[in-house]
Amino acid sequence: MLDQQKVDEYFLDQICALNQDKVFWFGTDTGDRLHEHLTRYLVMYFDYEYAPRSFVEEYIRNFVNSRRDYRPPFSTSSAFLDEASSIFGESKAALKEMNRRSLARLYRRRAQRFHPDKGGDHEKFVKLTQAYHALLKTKKK
Repeated sequence: MLDQQKVDEYFLDQICALNQDKVFWFGTDTGDRLHEHLTRYLVMYFDYEYAPRSFVEEYIRNFVNSRRDYRPPFSTSSAFLDEASSIFGESKAALKEMNRRSLARLYRRRAQRFHPDKGGDHEKFVKLTQAYHALLKTKKK
């Protein structure tokens, strides 16, 4: 939106004006050169590129990226609990009453049985893992 050349010139003018301001530097020896602190600002200013995108493009990109990890809220339906109980081999009531630690133990035992590297079925292992993570969301820490 702004012309980079004009912004650079304005910045340099302001740095020079600040360097010559006796009230600002009261009690400090400025000498005949640019003060050391202002030199640091100049280096920092000119070391970074001007924004390559427009403000609108940057705003849209930030908006999209801020919502990239959105997951809708999880709801525990009875159909989900039926499927989880059949995968885990436990009743729905037992799954509801289990704490996180017991659920993790049960998951590990089932994972050893269903894991493809141990001769188990890949699809069952994936469903087991999904059910485990979904059940963990319902448990308090």
